[in-house]
Amino acid sequence: MDEKVRDLTKLLGQAIDQAIHESPMVKAAMERIRDAGYETILMVEANICLARIRAEAKPELADMISAEDRNFLRSLRIRVDD
Repeated sequence: MDEKVRDLTKLLGQAIDQAIHESPMVKAAMERIRDAGYETILMVEANICLARIRAEAKPELADMISAEDRNFLRSLRIRVDD
């Protein structure tokens, strides 16, 4: 993997991490756990897989993901539609 792609995937990972930690739903759930007397450590693993897109067959990203994937990404405040 070249350095540019490595940097781009690192930025994606940071964006996912930030979206999760800034999510009001995540914050509220963690606060409820804390109120119940527990401290939380949140660790989320994201596997990012890359495949080159051939120039003649460039599908739109929005056409490649399911409704369930789209809802999950929205919950992380990640937009996939224009």
